[in-house]
Amino acid sequence: MLAFYFRERLRNRLETEIYYTAGDALDRYLPIEKPVPLSAAPAAPEYNLSAIEGPGVIWGREYRLDFRSLSGKQLPLSEEGLINIAIKPSPGKKSVSLHRIALRSAWKQRTFRPSFEVALDVPKALVPDCVERLDLSNVGLSATEYDYVLQTIQQAATGFSSYRAAMAGFLKRNGLPRSAILNHVRDEGLAGFASALHETNVECRLYSHGALMSYGNTPRHKIVDTIGAGHFNSAPSMSHLVPRSPLQVQKSDNRQMVEKLPHVTVLANVPTENGSTFKLYYAPNFLPWPQNLWGISPSCFDTVRCIEKFCAVVADISQIELFLRIKTTTRDTAQKGRFFENRGLYPQDVQHVLDPSNGIIDASFGSHKTYLENADLVVTEGLTSVMFDALEGRKPVLLLNRSALVVPSMPAWSIKDLLESDGRAAVYAASLDDPLRKVIETIHRKHKGRPLVDKELERYVWLP
Repeated sequence: MLAFYFRERLRNRLETEIYYTAGDALDRYLPIEKPVPLSAAPAAPEYNLSAIEGPGVIWGREYRLDFRSLSGKQLPLSEEGLINIAIKPSPGKKSVSLHRIALRSAWKQRTFRPSFEVALDVPKALVPDCVERLDLSNVGLSATEYDYVLQTIQQAATGFSSYRAAMAGFLKRNGLPRSAILNHVRDEGLAGFASALHETNVECRLYSHGALMSYGNTPRHKIVDTIGAGHFNSAPSMSHLVPRSPLQVQKSDNRQMVEKLPHVTVLANVPTENGSTFKLYYAPNFLPWPQNLWGISPSCFDTVRCIEKFCAVVADISQIELFLRIKTTTRDTAQKGRFFENRGLYPQDVQHVLDPSNGIIDASFGSHKTYLENADLVVTEGLTSVMFDALEGRKPVLLLNRSALVVPSMPAWSIKDLLESDGRAAVYAASLDDPLRKVIETIHRKHKGRPLVDKELERYVWLP
């Protein structure tokens, strides 16, 4: 709520991009993958972005910048014959031309691969004037709060300016990319990169990975509308929006080009029910509790409570299997013994609920795609792309949260609707106070062997 409060107060005081990033900085999102020690870097040079022109060409081919996260890269893109380059912020790293990096990559791999990573130095920029002159004396803060808020906003603005300058230098050295693709702009680093690209008229495409849909008028929806419009569903610097769902298209996006990108499985023949086991795939998302915005996102503690209660219910039902997945990265999967970075909940924190003899199976290190394809019902909290992965695979979704006071992240049938209606829906919302055993058994009866059809999916995902 603090982040949202200051977004509203600062709306007319800061430049557009800084307005959004300063709000999120109050939640302290990490820039890209790891925090960049801007205080230890030399001052950034100034570049005239309007003077940068001409396409960048590597061995006769244009390139594209790819800022998507690991989950965002799971969605397919058209090849277009472009070289795909991912930027890794690396303070103090000497700049090397793209031609030399491509040559090194080809030498190491013994073949030319049209996709590689580039380290980019991020020198520290000065605090922008609009933030340096910022006066919050009339907001009504205590001295401690005032210092914290002002310092946090200055850090976000400095980070934004530093990343913007770093990208401007990259473009000056290498020429302009054909396009840039992102799946969120939620930190000052990505916002700075995107701003520099936008100012040089590079086509910036936001492939939203899902979540933060505004479909109502509750306080939650109003907050989600603000955050979604600036970070996940849209951003001031984006020229093309590619939302995962029709629910993410906001009224304020009329000035930008919105594209539909169907990923729904084409249903040729409705399969008959095979086997008696009903398979549940539970893939929650969560934030460490200091970053949690209650009512919008669940904390790691909320997630553990939901996991414990749900697993206890499933263990007492015959012919049910639950595959439990705690989110890990590709790096974690390759090295099971290492400590997981930047997580609020680790697979070992829920080891006590695993019980294969009662159908509670560890799915943290297996293939997400395989578990999803084999599932009859997907369970999550609703702040993750998992729900769209499920719906695009024609699987029903159960949004499970700790409290009934949590507003579902997308339109969903209540448990009352599920239990009292003869029909069915694509999405259901439940809390720990609901009769979860009866919920599971009813969804089993209504959905087993009967994939979701287009009519049930049309409001949630783009149909082919």
